[in-house]
Amino acid sequence: MRNSKVEQRVKQLIVGQMPVKRSPTRLRAEDDLTRDLGIDSLGMVQLVVALEKEFEICIDDRDMSLDTFGTVGSIVRHIEEKEGEEQIR
Repeated sequence: MRNSKVEQRVKQLIVGQMPVKRSPTRLRAEDDLTRDLGIDSLGMVQLVVALEKEFEICIDDRDMSLDTFGTVGSIVRHIEEKEGEEQIR
């Protein structure tokens, strides 16, 4: 995964909002949010709310899956797709 601005912001948000004991630069795209970073279900909800505010997007309930929110990289891809959709409108 390239080190995009979206990726940097997502990593900073994860470290800033969650009890993750790593710096943003130490997070990897393949890091699993629950297994590797210790984020529980309440933390996931808090993270989604923070992502919606940070990126000014709406994350639909249908998007709440491990495919979309299982890893740091899957979140970055989803946000980049959402931002692309917003630019098309």
